[in-house]
Amino acid sequence: MAVTLRSAGVKPGDRVALALFKGLEMPVAIHAAWMVGAAFVPLDPTAPVARLVQIISDCAISVVIGAPRSEALIKKIVAEKSVHIVGVEIPDCDCSMPDEQANGFECHENRRDDLAYIIFTSGSTGTPKGICHTFSSGSAFSHAWIRHYGLSPDDVFFNTVPLHFDFSLADFFTPAMVGATTELVPEPALLFPASLSKLLEDSGGTIWSSVPYTFMQLCQRGALDKRDVSRLRWLIYGGEPMPPSALPLLRASFSAKISNSYGPAEVNQVSEYTVPDTHPANEPIPIGRTMDHATFVRTSDGELLVSSSSMMTGYWNNPEQNTRSFTTLDGKRFYRTGDRVEQDPSGLWVFLGREDRQAKVRGYRIELDEIELAMNSHAAVAEAAAVVSSDGAKILGFVTLLENQELSAADLKSFLHSKLPGYMVPDEIEFKEAFTKTSTGKINRRHLLEADN
Repeated sequence: MAVTLRSAGVKPGDRVALALFKGLEMPVAIHAAWMVGAAFVPLDPTAPVARLVQIISDCAISVVIGAPRSEALIKKIVAEKSVHIVGVEIPDCDCSMPDEQANGFECHENRRDDLAYIIFTSGSTGTPKGICHTFSSGSAFSHAWIRHYGLSPDDVFFNTVPLHFDFSLADFFTPAMVGATTELVPEPALLFPASLSKLLEDSGGTIWSSVPYTFMQLCQRGALDKRDVSRLRWLIYGGEPMPPSALPLLRASFSAKISNSYGPAEVNQVSEYTVPDTHPANEPIPIGRTMDHATFVRTSDGELLVSSSSMMTGYWNNPEQNTRSFTTLDGKRFYRTGDRVEQDPSGLWVFLGREDRQAKVRGYRIELDEIELAMNSHAAVAEAAAVVSSDGAKILGFVTLLENQELSAADLKSFLHSKLPGYMVPDEIEFKEAFTKTSTGKINRRHLLEADN
């Protein structure tokens, strides 16, 4: 693969896009890009083609790595953008297939500060933002995991999150550093919890990091009573808060330790909280204490600033955003997370919500994340979301319930009045069978707003 990339004109410092579904092609493509000195840019294969073409253009990418399973996606890309395709033959397209007989190849020697990968996330304006990480920041993230979670060659990483989601990178980078194994779970398996639990059992997975929703689905519909998943040591969740009401279900289903992993993609994981068995099912779960490679500072208005050796160099081709996102304190560079936090009396950091999730309704400033935390603290609630109606006049609450639970909107509102000021209690509450999810497994709040319209 690396020989083919070089012959296709890829040079040190270039970017190579990965248009791949989950499979062995992923680690091959990552290391092949690095072997020629290029950075990899994973594309979300479920995203609109216009977004993928925008990313390819923004990064000045001329080579895209595909595979037979992503042929349909590749065809859509080449219909909109002229690029060289490696890994799959497309009619009437500039394509190359890897030469398995290649020899005499000399790897490019990458430096710590060289660009290793770019992860694109949706900005608040809807325009994708490219988060640039070097070999140094990626390595710091992986080594922090090795130290904190006590990783060894005996571990098996059960990878269910997609490569374009920063949370997956520990599954790809860390195992090679300790001689461990990664089980790459194909995307369709996530649709069938019973099949997913069978894969978990068969793989002997010991480390599993994912969003809370995936764990909850497995507990509720994964036939875990028929599986032996006793090798699992760590359930590591991130991306969004875990409803504390889900803790009894997780504890009844798994013997593994439960870890709350906090860190925006810009800094990777920077704090951790191992949830004790005694944590109440009606209290938000802290984001814990800083890991040994990170420093936290809370501003006077409650925003969290983070400095870490796993921090990005900046956003790709976006100097104005970089100026807004970084600040310097005592000669040290800090990233402005936009997260509001506080420390409890024991020194644990507690997430209060996003600054960009603040809104004004009827003249009152409200915290949508605080409303969601309150809804999630009800013992019957599985997941909750809060948005402001399109006309800005109402707070809308959306809820899914745990299995075999019943709850009325009136009872939930009464509960919320004991937790929140009256002006923050949702005007309307809708119960749903399930939430539409983003490709990274988070609740799609934009879809809720579109449905409201």
